[in-house]
Amino acid sequence: MTQIETERIFDCKKKRLEIRYKKGGRSIFKGKLSSLMMQKFIRDYDKIKTQKKQHLKPIKTKFIMTKNPIDMSSKELEVLLKKKQEQEKKENEKNKKNYEKYRDDFVSSVVGDAIKLQKELIAKKTKTITAILDFKERAEKYSDVSSKSKGGFGLRSADGTKKIVYNRNVKSEYDERAKQAEELIKEFLIDKVKKKDKATFELIVSLMQKNKKGEYSTSLVSKLLKHENGYNDDRWSKAMTLFKESYNEVEISYSISFYTKDEQGKDQHINLNYSSL
Repeated sequence: MTQIETERIFDCKKKRLEIRYKKGGRSIFKGKLSSLMMQKFIRDYDKIKTQKKQHLKPIKTKFIMTKNPIDMSSKELEVLLKKKQEQEKKENEKNKKNYEKYRDDFVSSVVGDAIKLQKELIAKKTKTITAILDFKERAEKYSDVSSKSKGGFGLRSADGTKKIVYNRNVKSEYDERAKQAEELIKEFLIDKVKKKDKATFELIVSLMQKNKKGEYSTSLVSKLLKHENGYNDDRWSKAMTLFKESYNEVEISYSISFYTKDEQGKDQHINLNYSSL
């Protein structure tokens, strides 16, 4: 059975009850109900009127009648289908809004917690680095040794079960003068070294080899600079100077690692990487 929305109107002056079947916002049928039904509404109306002691306007209420789809006309079925589609559309839109609100609230909450944790870790890292550098200064005073080293170091507890490793990480690069230095060295090598000592020629050229990003290797150039006084040639000397002048430290970062010994006596890294926990 299919439900059809209707509107019933009780006219208090005429004491008449009418029922209107609604279709597309307008009445398509009007008829009177049985006398028993009308008597009930009259009693209800008189009761309300007595309680409120005022003139009442016609009472409009809506109720649902059932009708078998087989008995419905094609137009009535079209109206019913349209109404059902609108109802489903509203329900889907409501579900969509509820889902999107839940999703946004969830994402905001989780990301908010991550931001809070990040700030706490940054503050903790800064505090720990400061404490480590203070400890380093105190250790130098204790040993009466002034160290100019900017590198990292490690600390271990007296019982050997805990360890801290402090690293200073430097990202460096060579500017355009390094390319000029390379050209001078190759010119010198081809002129003075290649024919006499091919192995040395190839070794020096390999120390100027670049990586996939087109950058010189700091470690390889450092090996090359160890031979600064290896040749008495103006081109060689000028190239060494250009390589040293072209070096720049563009980014410095600090890292701290923590370790504790396991049951087998091996140092185990204390992982603070959120993605690896």
